[in-house]
Amino acid sequence: MAAKRKNTSRRSATNSEPRSAMAEARAWLGKALARLDEVSVADRERLSYLEQRSLDSQEATEDMFHAANNALFVMNVELQLLTRHVEEECKHPEVKKWLGVLAAKISEIKTINQRLFSASAEGPLYLIHSFVSIRSVVQRTLEVYEDVARKKRIRISWTMPDFPAVTVWTDAVAIGTVLDNLVSNAIKFSKPGKAISVAIAREGTDLVCAVCDEGPGLTKKEVAKVFQRGVRLGPKPTDGESSSGHGLSIARSLVRELGGRMWCESVKGKGTCFAFSLPTGSPEPR
Repeated sequence: MAAKRKNTSRRSATNSEPRSAMAEARAWLGKALARLDEVSVADRERLSYLEQRSLDSQEATEDMFHAANNALFVMNVELQLLTRHVEEECKHPEVKKWLGVLAAKISEIKTINQRLFSASAEGPLYLIHSFVSIRSVVQRTLEVYEDVARKKRIRISWTMPDFPAVTVWTDAVAIGTVLDNLVSNAIKFSKPGKAISVAIAREGTDLVCAVCDEGPGLTKKEVAKVFQRGVRLGPKPTDGESSSGHGLSIARSLVRELGGRMWCESVKGKGTCFAFSLPTGSPEPR
């Protein structure tokens, strides 16, 4: 009997060793799986951050590209007008050579700008608020595009509220960019001989600016997606002008950052109005 008990004890000890090793292995496996889960969560968070950072950088790059492209467009039009005047009034060969060099450099900068479009930016742009005269911003914008409109025989008129001072706590550069986009688009998509109107009015505590044209207009489906980034709609520029498809999306984003909103009203075949509002209240103390 003693021998049998001894053998039974040995078998029990022998059987318990695998069970103990198995339990220990399972414990280590559980720890390893938990660690993998932690690493997986960290990796997902890191990937999400990198994806958002990439998106922010891409949008900032697109914004800068579009602003530079608009400036180059205006420079090119002004240069064409100057060249035409020189050809008619000035026969000095050196002047013509200088104008040729400027035209070549503008073309070169456009090419470089397009290549930089694919480069990563450092991050989103920041707004700098101050008291801004909306009248002055509108006047500067229309002065820039006066010659562009005249070239296409397009008339631009603008109206302001009866009160003389229209000052808003906002970012002057951002508002100039918004108006630049709206006025340049109105000219691009208008045929020669048409008219464009820019109107400023008060609606409650907001200041509203509307830019209306007599262009081809948009369908309801086009109006629904007009602010999508990079969207290409049916109407085409009437004089071969370039259009990146990013301007309206950029403009609406800027208006939203400034506490306002932007919208579009259009009738197919009868023109389009783009409007945006800005709050006129005093800045909140920080």
